[in-house]
Amino acid sequence: MKNYLFLLLLLGSTFFSCQKDEILDEEIDTPEKPEDAPYGEFEGLKLVVTYTDNNIVELREPHSDRIDTLMTQENGTKIIKELGAKIANAKVYSENTVYSIFTGLDLHMNHFHTYPPSIQIETSTPNTTVPDWSDFFAMWRSKETGNLFSVNAEDVINGNSATEIELNHIQKEGVNTTYLPSGFGENFYLLTSEENVLDIYHIGTEEIYKSYTFNDIYSTNIYSVNWDENYGLVSTDEGLLSVVFKNTGDWNDPIIEMEEKTLAYPEEGVKFDQLIYRKYFNGTATLRVALGIDNEKGIYKIDVEEGTIEKVIDVDGLKAFEINYMMTMIYVLAEDGSFVAYDLGTFVPVNSAIVNENLSENVRVAVSEKFAYVHTGTNSYINIFGAKNMVEYTPLETGNTISDIGVFGNVIELEIDNHD
Repeated sequence: MKNYLFLLLLLGSTFFSCQKDEILDEEIDTPEKPEDAPYGEFEGLKLVVTYTDNNIVELREPHSDRIDTLMTQENGTKIIKELGAKIANAKVYSENTVYSIFTGLDLHMNHFHTYPPSIQIETSTPNTTVPDWSDFFAMWRSKETGNLFSVNAEDVINGNSATEIELNHIQKEGVNTTYLPSGFGENFYLLTSEENVLDIYHIGTEEIYKSYTFNDIYSTNIYSVNWDENYGLVSTDEGLLSVVFKNTGDWNDPIIEMEEKTLAYPEEGVKFDQLIYRKYFNGTATLRVALGIDNEKGIYKIDVEEGTIEKVIDVDGLKAFEINYMMTMIYVLAEDGSFVAYDLGTFVPVNSAIVNENLSENVRVAVSEKFAYVHTGTNSYINIFGAKNMVEYTPLETGNTISDIGVFGNVIELEIDNHD
Protein backbone atom coordinates (compact mmCIF):
# COMPACT_ATOMS: atom_id res chain seq x y z
CA MET A 1 0.00 0.00 0.00
CA LYS A 2 2.75 2.44 0.90
CA ASN A 3 4.49 2.07 -2.46
CA TYR A 4 1.27 2.75 -4.35
CA LEU A 5 0.56 5.82 -2.22
CA PHE A 6 4.01 7.27 -2.70
CA LEU A 7 3.85 6.64 -6.45
CA LEU A 8 0.58 8.53 -6.58
CA LEU A 9 2.00 11.47 -4.62
CA LEU A 10 5.04 11.74 -6.85
CA LEU A 11 3.58 11.09 -10.27
CA GLY A 12 -0.11 11.98 -10.04
CA SER A 13 -2.30 9.96 -12.38
CA THR A 14 -3.24 9.86 -16.04
CA PHE A 15 -6.35 7.77 -15.62
CA PHE A 16 -9.67 9.55 -15.52
CA SER A 17 -13.24 8.32 -15.43
CA CYS A 18 -16.63 9.93 -15.41
CA GLN A 19 -19.91 9.03 -13.86
CA LYS A 20 -23.50 10.14 -14.10
CA ASP A 21 -24.08 13.34 -12.15
CA GLU A 22 -26.79 13.55 -9.56
CA ILE A 23 -28.76 16.58 -8.38
CA LEU A 24 -27.32 18.01 -5.18
CA ASP A 25 -30.67 19.14 -3.85
CA GLU A 26 -33.79 18.36 -5.89
CA GLU A 27 -35.87 20.86 -3.90
CA ILE A 28 -33.82 23.91 -4.82
CA ASP A 29 -35.16 26.04 -7.65
CA THR A 30 -32.16 26.59 -9.93
CA PRO A 31 -31.87 27.93 -13.48
CA GLU A 32 -31.59 25.53 -16.37
CA LYS A 33 -28.06 24.15 -16.48
CA PRO A 34 -25.93 23.19 -19.49
CA GLU A 35 -25.47 19.49 -20.19
CA ASP A 36 -21.97 19.38 -18.74
CA ALA A 37 -22.92 21.14 -15.50
CA PRO A 38 -21.90 19.40 -12.24
CA TYR A 39 -24.86 18.05 -10.26
CA GLY A 40 -23.09 15.95 -7.61
CA GLU A 41 -19.67 15.76 -5.98
CA PHE A 42 -17.35 12.97 -7.10
CA GLU A 43 -16.92 9.94 -4.84
CA GLY A 44 -13.93 10.08 -2.49
CA LEU A 45 -13.61 13.87 -2.57
CA LYS A 46 -12.80 15.06 0.97
CA LEU A 47 -14.11 18.44 2.12
CA VAL A 48 -11.90 19.10 5.15
CA VAL A 49 -13.44 21.39 7.77
CA THR A 50 -11.95 22.70 11.02
CA TYR A 51 -13.80 24.62 13.74
CA THR A 52 -13.17 27.67 15.90
CA ASP A 53 -14.68 26.39 19.13
CA ASN A 54 -13.52 22.76 19.13
CA ASN A 55 -10.54 20.59 18.19
CA ILE A 56 -12.30 18.54 15.53
CA VAL A 57 -11.01 18.04 11.99
CA GLU A 58 -13.76 16.66 9.76
CA LEU A 59 -13.12 14.90 6.45
CA ARG A 60 -16.53 15.17 4.84
CA GLU A 61 -17.53 13.27 1.70
CA PRO A 62 -20.39 15.23 0.09
CA HIS A 63 -20.94 12.35 -2.34
CA SER A 64 -22.12 9.99 0.42
CA ASP A 65 -22.56 12.21 3.51
CA ARG A 66 -19.78 10.20 5.17
CA ILE A 67 -17.87 12.18 7.82
CA ASP A 68 -14.56 11.00 9.32
CA THR A 69 -13.54 12.84 12.50
CA LEU A 70 -10.00 13.42 13.74
CA MET A 71 -8.90 15.25 16.90
CA THR A 72 -6.12 17.80 17.35
CA GLN A 73 -4.88 19.26 20.63
CA GLU A 74 -6.09 22.79 19.89
CA ASN A 75 -9.25 24.49 18.69
CA GLY A 76 -9.41 26.50 15.48
CA THR A 77 -6.73 24.82 13.37
CA LYS A 78 -6.04 26.13 9.86
CA ILE A 79 -5.51 24.19 6.63
CA ILE A 80 -2.51 24.44 4.29
CA LYS A 81 -3.93 25.54 0.94
CA GLU A 82 -0.70 25.32 -1.06
CA LEU A 83 -0.30 21.60 -0.52
CA GLY A 84 0.96 20.01 -3.73
CA ALA A 85 -0.05 16.42 -3.05
CA LYS A 86 -3.68 16.87 -2.02
CA ILE A 87 -4.76 13.30 -2.76
CA ALA A 88 -3.44 11.18 0.11
CA ASN A 89 -1.98 14.06 2.08
CA ALA A 90 -3.57 16.91 4.05
CA LYS A 91 -2.12 19.23 6.66
CA VAL A 92 -3.64 21.40 9.38
CA TYR A 93 -1.78 23.57 11.87
CA SER A 94 -2.21 25.63 15.00
CA GLU A 95 -0.01 28.18 16.74
CA ASN A 96 2.21 25.46 18.18
CA THR A 97 1.57 22.23 16.26
CA VAL A 98 1.50 20.91 12.67
CA TYR A 99 -0.56 17.80 11.87
CA SER A 100 0.09 15.61 8.80
CA ILE A 101 -3.00 13.65 7.78
CA PHE A 102 -3.42 10.57 5.59
CA THR A 103 -6.77 11.06 3.83
CA GLY A 104 -7.38 7.33 3.35
CA LEU A 105 -6.86 6.92 -0.42
CA ASP A 106 -4.66 4.12 -1.80
CA LEU A 107 -4.00 3.88 -5.55
CA HIS A 108 -4.48 0.47 -7.19
CA MET A 109 -3.78 0.82 -10.92
CA ASN A 110 -6.69 2.91 -12.23
CA HIS A 111 -8.81 3.13 -9.07
CA PHE A 112 -8.59 3.89 -5.35
CA HIS A 113 -9.08 1.71 -2.30
CA THR A 114 -10.18 3.63 0.78
CA TYR A 115 -9.10 3.35 4.42
CA PRO A 116 -9.93 5.28 7.59
CA PRO A 117 -8.13 8.66 7.61
CA SER A 118 -5.60 9.27 10.37
CA ILE A 119 -3.19 11.84 11.77
CA GLN A 120 0.17 10.31 10.85
CA ILE A 121 2.58 12.93 12.21
CA GLU A 122 2.14 15.49 14.98
CA THR A 123 4.97 18.03 15.20
CA SER A 124 5.30 20.44 18.11
CA THR A 125 6.49 23.80 16.74
CA PRO A 126 6.49 26.79 19.13
CA ASN A 127 4.97 29.85 17.44
CA THR A 128 4.49 28.21 14.05
CA THR A 129 4.88 30.10 10.78
CA VAL A 130 2.42 29.40 7.97
CA PRO A 131 3.60 26.06 6.51
CA ASP A 132 4.46 25.89 2.83
CA TRP A 133 4.86 23.16 0.23
CA SER A 134 7.42 22.94 -2.58
CA ASP A 135 7.19 19.88 -4.85
CA PHE A 136 6.15 17.21 -2.30
CA PHE A 137 8.17 18.82 0.47
CA ALA A 138 6.39 20.59 3.34
CA MET A 139 8.30 23.03 5.52
CA TRP A 140 7.67 25.52 8.26
CA ARG A 141 9.56 27.52 10.88
CA SER A 142 9.28 28.25 14.56
CA LYS A 143 9.23 32.00 15.07
CA GLU A 144 10.32 31.36 18.65
CA THR A 145 13.50 29.35 17.94
CA GLY A 146 14.03 29.98 14.23
CA ASN A 147 14.32 26.22 13.67
CA LEU A 148 13.10 24.75 10.39
CA PHE A 149 10.93 21.63 10.10
CA SER A 150 10.27 19.55 6.99
CA VAL A 151 8.16 16.55 6.00
CA ASN A 152 7.98 14.87 2.59
CA ALA A 153 5.17 12.80 1.11
CA GLU A 154 6.76 9.47 2.03
CA ASP A 155 7.18 10.63 5.65
CA VAL A 156 3.43 11.16 5.94
CA ILE A 157 2.59 7.72 4.54
CA ASN A 158 5.11 5.96 6.78
CA GLY A 159 4.43 8.10 9.84
CA ASN A 160 8.04 9.35 10.08
CA SER A 161 8.82 12.30 12.32
CA ALA A 162 9.48 15.72 10.82
CA THR A 163 13.12 16.62 10.21
CA GLU A 164 14.28 19.56 12.36
CA ILE A 165 17.17 21.84 11.43
CA GLU A 166 18.52 24.13 14.15
CA LEU A 167 19.00 27.65 12.80
CA ASN A 168 20.05 30.78 14.64
CA HIS A 169 17.77 32.75 12.35
CA ILE A 170 14.40 34.29 13.11
CA GLN A 171 11.65 33.98 10.50
CA LYS A 172 9.96 37.16 9.33
CA GLU A 173 6.25 37.30 10.16
CA GLY A 174 4.10 36.32 7.20
CA VAL A 175 6.90 35.22 4.85
CA ASN A 176 7.09 31.54 3.98
CA THR A 177 10.21 29.39 3.63
CA THR A 178 11.14 27.98 0.21
CA TYR A 179 13.17 24.87 -0.62
CA LEU A 180 15.35 25.34 -3.70
CA PRO A 181 17.07 22.24 -5.19
CA SER A 182 19.76 22.38 -7.87
CA GLY A 183 19.10 18.86 -9.14
CA PHE A 184 22.71 17.80 -8.56
CA GLY A 185 22.76 17.28 -4.80
CA GLU A 186 23.31 20.90 -3.79
CA ASN A 187 20.11 22.14 -2.21
CA PHE A 188 19.16 25.39 -0.51
CA TYR A 189 16.55 27.15 1.61
CA LEU A 190 15.43 30.74 1.14
CA LEU A 191 15.28 32.18 4.67
CA THR A 192 13.97 35.63 5.59
CA SER A 193 14.41 37.55 8.84
CA GLU A 194 12.51 40.23 10.71
CA GLU A 195 15.23 42.66 9.59
CA ASN A 196 14.27 41.98 5.91
CA VAL A 197 17.41 39.95 5.32
CA LEU A 198 17.22 37.13 2.76
CA ASP A 199 19.71 34.32 3.35
CA ILE A 200 20.29 31.58 0.80
CA TYR A 201 21.16 28.68 3.11
CA HIS A 202 23.18 25.72 1.76
CA ILE A 203 21.72 22.57 3.32
CA GLY A 204 24.83 20.42 2.81
CA THR A 205 27.42 22.81 4.26
CA GLU A 206 24.98 24.37 6.77
CA GLU A 207 26.32 27.78 5.75
CA ILE A 208 24.87 30.96 4.25
CA TYR A 209 25.69 30.88 0.52
CA LYS A 210 24.62 34.48 -0.11
CA SER A 211 22.78 37.19 1.80
CA TYR A 212 20.66 40.18 0.71
CA THR A 213 19.10 43.08 2.62
CA PHE A 214 15.92 44.86 1.46
CA ASN A 215 13.59 47.48 2.84
CA ASP A 216 10.81 44.90 2.71
CA ILE A 217 10.29 41.24 1.78
CA TYR A 218 6.72 40.17 1.04
CA SER A 219 6.75 36.52 -0.07
CA THR A 220 8.84 33.70 -1.57
CA ASN A 221 8.24 30.56 -3.63
CA ILE A 222 9.75 28.19 -6.19
CA TYR A 223 9.11 27.78 -9.92
CA SER A 224 10.32 24.50 -11.39
CA VAL A 225 11.04 24.34 -15.13
CA ASN A 226 12.75 20.97 -14.87
CA TRP A 227 14.28 18.73 -12.20
CA ASP A 228 17.58 20.58 -12.61
CA GLU A 229 16.21 24.07 -13.25
CA ASN A 230 14.40 25.45 -10.22
CA TYR A 231 13.94 29.17 -9.70
CA GLY A 232 13.60 30.78 -6.28
CA LEU A 233 11.29 33.80 -6.38
CA VAL A 234 11.32 36.56 -3.75
CA SER A 235 8.95 39.53 -3.84
CA THR A 236 10.70 42.61 -2.42
CA ASP A 237 10.31 46.37 -2.46
CA GLU A 238 12.93 46.49 -5.25
CA GLY A 239 11.16 44.00 -7.52
CA LEU A 240 10.86 40.24 -7.95
CA LEU A 241 14.22 38.61 -7.29
CA SER A 242 14.81 35.38 -9.26
CA VAL A 243 17.68 33.01 -8.39
CA VAL A 244 18.51 29.65 -9.97
CA PHE A 245 21.34 27.16 -9.51
CA LYS A 246 22.46 25.61 -12.80
CA ASN A 247 25.06 23.05 -13.80
CA THR A 248 27.65 24.74 -16.04
CA GLY A 249 29.80 21.61 -16.10
CA ASP A 250 28.93 18.14 -17.36
CA TRP A 251 26.97 15.25 -15.87
CA ASN A 252 30.03 13.48 -14.49
CA ASP A 253 31.64 16.61 -13.14
CA PRO A 254 28.87 19.14 -12.40
CA ILE A 255 29.73 22.74 -11.60
CA ILE A 256 26.81 24.44 -9.84
CA GLU A 257 26.63 28.19 -10.25
CA MET A 258 23.95 30.68 -9.23
CA GLU A 259 22.28 33.06 -11.67
CA GLU A 260 20.15 35.94 -10.45
CA LYS A 261 18.06 38.75 -11.88
CA THR A 262 15.43 41.19 -10.66
CA LEU A 263 12.15 41.50 -12.56
CA ALA A 264 10.42 44.90 -12.50
CA TYR A 265 6.80 45.07 -11.41
CA PRO A 266 4.51 46.20 -14.26
CA GLU A 267 2.83 48.90 -12.15
CA GLU A 268 3.93 51.30 -9.46
CA GLY A 269 3.14 50.20 -5.92
CA VAL A 270 2.79 46.49 -6.71
CA LYS A 271 3.81 43.97 -4.06
CA PHE A 272 3.09 40.28 -4.07
CA ASP A 273 1.38 39.33 -0.82
CA GLN A 274 1.64 35.76 -2.08
CA LEU A 275 3.67 33.99 -4.74
CA ILE A 276 1.83 30.95 -6.10
CA TYR A 277 3.37 28.03 -7.96
CA ARG A 278 1.22 25.14 -9.22
CA LYS A 279 1.89 22.24 -11.55
CA TYR A 280 -0.13 19.25 -12.77
CA PHE A 281 0.57 16.39 -15.18
CA ASN A 282 -2.58 15.96 -17.32
CA GLY A 283 -1.50 12.73 -19.02
CA THR A 284 0.37 14.29 -21.92
CA ALA A 285 2.15 17.34 -20.52
CA THR A 286 3.02 19.04 -17.23
CA LEU A 287 1.10 22.27 -16.75
CA ARG A 288 2.89 24.98 -14.75
CA VAL A 289 1.99 28.46 -13.61
CA ALA A 290 3.59 31.10 -11.40
CA LEU A 291 1.34 33.89 -10.11
CA GLY A 292 1.92 36.98 -8.01
CA ILE A 293 -1.04 37.97 -5.81
CA ASP A 294 -1.45 41.63 -4.88
CA ASN A 295 -4.47 41.83 -2.56
CA GLU A 296 -5.17 45.45 -3.54
CA LYS A 297 -4.51 45.33 -7.28
CA GLY A 298 -5.06 41.83 -8.65
CA ILE A 299 -3.27 38.80 -10.05
CA TYR A 300 -0.11 38.78 -12.19
CA LYS A 301 1.38 36.01 -14.32
CA ILE A 302 5.14 35.55 -13.99
CA ASP A 303 7.17 34.20 -16.90
CA VAL A 304 10.36 33.27 -15.10
CA GLU A 305 12.33 32.20 -18.17
CA GLU A 306 11.41 35.29 -20.20
CA GLY A 307 11.77 37.56 -17.19
CA THR A 308 8.36 39.23 -17.52
CA ILE A 309 5.40 39.97 -15.26
CA GLU A 310 1.95 40.61 -16.74
CA LYS A 311 -1.28 41.59 -15.01
CA VAL A 312 -3.91 39.02 -15.97
CA ILE A 313 -6.80 39.65 -13.53
CA ASP A 314 -7.76 43.12 -12.29
CA VAL A 315 -9.29 42.87 -8.82
CA ASP A 316 -10.03 45.78 -6.53
CA GLY A 317 -9.74 44.19 -3.10
CA LEU A 318 -9.01 40.47 -3.44
CA LYS A 319 -10.39 38.48 -0.50
CA ALA A 320 -9.63 34.89 -1.55
CA PHE A 321 -8.79 32.74 -4.56
CA GLU A 322 -8.15 29.12 -5.47
CA ILE A 323 -6.95 27.07 -8.45
CA ASN A 324 -8.50 23.69 -9.16
CA TYR A 325 -6.18 20.69 -8.90
CA MET A 326 -6.28 19.93 -12.65
CA MET A 327 -5.29 23.54 -13.36
CA THR A 328 -8.06 24.57 -15.73
CA MET A 329 -9.72 27.30 -13.63
CA ILE A 330 -8.91 29.98 -11.06
CA TYR A 331 -11.67 31.26 -8.77
CA VAL A 332 -11.39 34.83 -7.44
CA LEU A 333 -13.55 36.37 -4.70
CA ALA A 334 -13.43 40.18 -4.38
CA GLU A 335 -14.46 42.39 -1.47
CA ASP A 336 -17.61 43.54 -3.34
CA GLY A 337 -18.84 39.92 -3.28
CA SER A 338 -18.19 39.15 -6.94
CA PHE A 339 -17.02 35.54 -7.31
CA VAL A 340 -15.59 34.89 -10.75
CA ALA A 341 -14.35 31.68 -12.39
CA TYR A 342 -11.58 32.39 -14.92
CA ASP A 343 -10.00 30.07 -17.46
CA LEU A 344 -6.47 29.52 -16.12
CA GLY A 345 -4.97 29.32 -19.59
CA THR A 346 -6.44 32.52 -21.00
CA PHE A 347 -7.61 34.30 -17.81
CA VAL A 348 -10.91 35.02 -19.55
CA PRO A 349 -13.98 35.04 -17.24
CA VAL A 350 -16.11 31.91 -17.69
CA ASN A 351 -18.93 32.50 -15.20
CA SER A 352 -19.61 34.46 -12.04
CA ALA A 353 -21.81 34.68 -8.97
CA ILE A 354 -22.37 36.99 -6.00
CA VAL A 355 -21.46 35.91 -2.46
CA ASN A 356 -23.96 37.66 -0.22
CA GLU A 357 -21.98 37.30 3.00
CA ASN A 358 -19.89 39.50 5.29
CA LEU A 359 -16.41 39.32 3.77
CA SER A 360 -14.60 41.34 6.42
CA GLU A 361 -12.81 38.36 8.02
CA ASN A 362 -11.95 34.67 7.74
CA VAL A 363 -12.78 34.31 4.03
CA ARG A 364 -11.95 30.85 2.66
CA VAL A 365 -12.36 29.32 -0.81
CA ALA A 366 -11.85 25.65 -1.72
CA VAL A 367 -12.59 24.02 -5.08
CA SER A 368 -13.00 20.61 -6.66
CA GLU A 369 -13.70 19.78 -10.30
CA LYS A 370 -17.44 19.90 -9.53
CA PHE A 371 -17.93 22.65 -6.94
CA ALA A 372 -16.51 25.82 -5.44
CA TYR A 373 -16.93 26.10 -1.65
CA VAL A 374 -16.88 29.42 0.24
CA HIS A 375 -16.81 30.12 3.98
CA THR A 376 -16.79 33.56 5.59
CA GLY A 377 -16.69 35.09 9.07
CA THR A 378 -18.18 33.10 11.94
CA ASN A 379 -20.68 31.20 9.81
CA SER A 380 -21.44 27.58 10.59
CA TYR A 381 -22.31 26.84 6.95
CA ILE A 382 -20.46 26.62 3.65
CA ASN A 383 -21.76 28.28 0.48
CA ILE A 384 -21.65 26.02 -2.59
CA PHE A 385 -21.43 26.99 -6.27
CA GLY A 386 -21.20 24.93 -9.43
CA ALA A 387 -17.56 24.93 -10.54
CA LYS A 388 -18.37 25.54 -14.21
CA ASN A 389 -21.67 27.44 -14.22
CA MET A 390 -21.34 29.16 -10.79
CA VAL A 391 -24.97 28.31 -9.99
CA GLU A 392 -25.54 28.62 -6.22
CA TYR A 393 -26.73 25.52 -4.36
CA THR A 394 -28.13 24.98 -0.88
CA PRO A 395 -25.42 25.80 1.72
CA LEU A 396 -23.89 22.95 3.72
CA GLU A 397 -24.72 23.41 7.42
CA THR A 398 -22.19 22.02 9.91
CA GLY A 399 -23.69 23.18 13.22
CA ASN A 400 -20.42 24.74 14.49
CA THR A 401 -18.48 27.94 13.84
CA ILE A 402 -16.03 27.14 11.04
CA SER A 403 -12.33 28.00 11.20
CA ASP A 404 -11.20 26.78 7.77
CA ILE A 405 -12.08 24.61 4.76
CA GLY A 406 -10.06 22.75 2.13
CA VAL A 407 -10.53 20.16 -0.62
CA PHE A 408 -8.43 16.99 -0.66
CA GLY A 409 -8.79 13.30 -1.51
CA ASN A 410 -10.09 12.23 -4.91
CA VAL A 411 -9.39 15.52 -6.70
CA ILE A 412 -8.47 13.67 -9.92
CA GLU A 413 -11.82 11.83 -10.02
CA LEU A 414 -10.74 8.21 -10.25
CA GLU A 415 -13.15 5.39 -9.50
CA ILE A 416 -13.46 4.20 -5.89
CA ASP A 417 -13.55 0.40 -5.80
CA ASN A 418 -13.00 -1.51 -2.54
CA HIS A 419 -14.12 -4.78 -4.20
CA ASP A 420 -16.84 -5.26 -1.60
